[in-house]
Amino acid sequence: MGERNKSLEASVRTVQRDDSDRLLRAVDELRALDREKRLEEVSSRPFHDLARQVEEKAREVFRLAEQQENSGAAAAHDEPIHESDPDD
Repeated sequence: MGERNKSLEASVRTVQRDDSDRLLRAVDELRALDREKRLEEVSSRPFHDLARQVEEKAREVFRLAEQQENSGAAAAHDEPIHESDPDD
């Protein structure tokens, strides 16, 4: 295996690890928001604000999971993997 292939594999692993770390952080944030929401009265303003945040975070989790799936599929087919925005 050439140095270029080793470097490419290391890069792929780094991108996949970063994607996975972002996904796990988002899941942890989702869990924390939902736990906080459960402490509020259902019809209260804080409950509804938290419910909106939970929905937004859940959408982020699905988006990150899709990015991770796409990166894995690209790696399996030796396609270039593009790093995700670290702020995602």
